[in-house]
Amino acid sequence: MFENENTTKNGNNGLTDYFIMEWININDKLPLPEEKVIVHFKGQGHGSIEVKYLPKKKAGFHYGWYPGGRDIHSAMHWMPLPPFPEK
Repeated sequence: MFENENTTKNGNNGLTDYFIMEWININDKLPLPEEKVIVHFKGQGHGSIEVKYLPKKKAGFHYGWYPGGRDIHSAMHWMPLPPFPEK
């Protein structure tokens, strides 16, 4: 069905086109400001997965994930959102 555990079907009839999904450690790289991404937050059990963005820096710092203003350091990993379906 899928090529491996890190791929998912993209919108082209789901036959041959795949979108690679890999978690990025926040210590390695942060998403671009205002870019909505999938974020894995620390917590009990497996933590939580939410769609968030980092606002543009103020005074040279990121102050949190929005919406909701969660502490930037409460996140462990992030990944880009998959492409939207064509139809």
